[in-house]
Amino acid sequence: MNGLPATYKKRGLTVSSDTIYLNHLLSYVRSGTIKGLTNEALEELGKELVFNPGLPEFFKSLKKLVKLKDEYKKHDIQLEHYIVSTSMAAMIRGSKIALFVEGIYGYEFIEDPFAPHYLKQQDLGLHADREVAQTGVVIDNTI
Repeated sequence: MNGLPATYKKRGLTVSSDTIYLNHLLSYVRSGTIKGLTNEALEELGKELVFNPGLPEFFKSLKKLVKLKDEYKKHDIQLEHYIVSTSMAAMIRGSKIALFVEGIYGYEFIEDPFAPHYLKQQDLGLHADREVAQTGVVIDNTI
């Protein structure tokens, strides 16, 4: 065992090996090594994802196949595709595959999180210098 999970284990901490890299990414943002990382930027990066040959069109083909079967049509059975991933949902939403699925569930980042005592604040809007700062949804291999 090596990498971040092993290093944290030496400190007596147990971390999820599926998602610790995402928290580590946040440490780069906090330190200023990666400046201005936003969900929008992650979606743009998602456009660069390369899929295996035949994907994402395979999802569309499967849906058509279900519509051809009389026994499925008789009961109005439809096929839906969802992505559940330990990866960044924003990148998946920005990829070509997003158009072929009904929902994407993955790791979500919060930009410009609310400060302590946020209920006492007058302005709860986003600030111009926002960047990912906290986790919003965590999906790992146990979910």
